[in-house]
Amino acid sequence: MRAKKQVKARIGLFSPGGPLAQQLAMNSTVLIVNDTVFAHGGLLPRHVEFGLERLNNSVSDWMRGKEITDEKDRTALGMAIGSVKDSVVWNRTFGTENFMTEGDRERACATLGQTLDAIDGAKRLVVGHTPQMGGCNNQCDGRIWRIDVGMSFGVVGADPEVLEIDGDSVRVLTANVPAAVSKL
Repeated sequence: MRAKKQVKARIGLFSPGGPLAQQLAMNSTVLIVNDTVFAHGGLLPRHVEFGLERLNNSVSDWMRGKEITDEKDRTALGMAIGSVKDSVVWNRTFGTENFMTEGDRERACATLGQTLDAIDGAKRLVVGHTPQMGGCNNQCDGRIWRIDVGMSFGVVGADPEVLEIDGDSVRVLTANVPAAVSKL
């Protein structure tokens, strides 16, 4: 019974219009800082062609509880948080820590190149969503950085790692923090 109440409370907090959803609505789904693009799961050329501002605005409106009726906004919402395969939030195109074949890696790097080339001045994409058992890492000559190390005790319980970006210099900062037992 307690678990059901906790799930119900969580749904209420994160559902469109809920208190935490409204807090999250203040953040961009895709964020560009200088020459670095940040997206939870991944970003594809079709997202950029559609318009990142429209994607961000549509997700924010939806999370604040606004009814999405405009067809372009509904499309933007789907591109951002819809399909598991290719939405910005759930995409894993670039998250694979070890590509199965060199061809898979080459295809992913080519898609990444098309994506970044479509964004003025973009040099790299930083993604999470797919835990990296070996820690933060990069591929495609440093154009993709994967930073989900699975810190949650429900995933891996890994020590924190941080990506430091200073101009063209990118490095991973680590700390050996002893794991604490989560008390729920």
